[in-house]
Formats: sequence, structure tokens, C-alpha cells
Amino acid sequence: MSARGYLYAAVFGFFIPPVLVGYYVVENGFDLIDILNAMVDNTIALAVFCDLTFTCLVFFVWARKEAAELGIERWWLCIPATVIIGPCFGFPLFLHWRERIREVAAPA
Repeated sequence: MSARGYLYAAVFGFFIPPVLVGYYVVENGFDLIDILNAMVDNTIALAVFCDLTFTCLVFFVWARKEAAELGIERWWLCIPATVIIGPCFGFPLFLHWRERIREVAAPA
């Protein structure tokens, strides 16, 4: 996928989680403890939460290594992007930066 494709994916990923959380808040009100409890309310939710948490940690380690190799200076911005919005935003954002550098470095 091109850098532009990853950028589109990041923009799309930026909006999906807040819209869903907003929908939840409209239905249930804003109670942070209630939201956190809902994330681990049953075994399936807990499994998804653990899977995403582990995936994000592995992504952060890989992104740091990849950024060092390619010279992506602000790679660390994908960490708050992932933690605050979600991996559906942070991961394609990092891939956008990565592909932009690779496209510039590639011979025309």
C-alpha cells in the first residue's frame, strides 16, 4: 500500500473508536469506571483487551526499531495516537510515515 493509502487508513481509524465510545456514552452516560469495567466485563472482552494490549506493546517495540533504521524522527507520536485513539489510528499512521520515507528513498 502507498503512503497515501496508509494515511487514508489512519484518518478512518482516527474516527471509528471515538464514534463508538461516543455512542456508548450517549446510551450509558460518561462514567470512566463503568467504561473500564465494560472493557473487561466478560471473558471475551478481557481476551480482546489483552490481545490488543499485547499487540500494541509489540508494535511500540517494532516501531522504535524500524524508526531508528529508517530515520523516522517523530515515531514516538504513534504511541499516544495508539493509546488515546487506538491501534487502528497509531499503526497506519506509523506505516504512512514509513512508506513516505521509503518512497522518497526509492529511485524514480
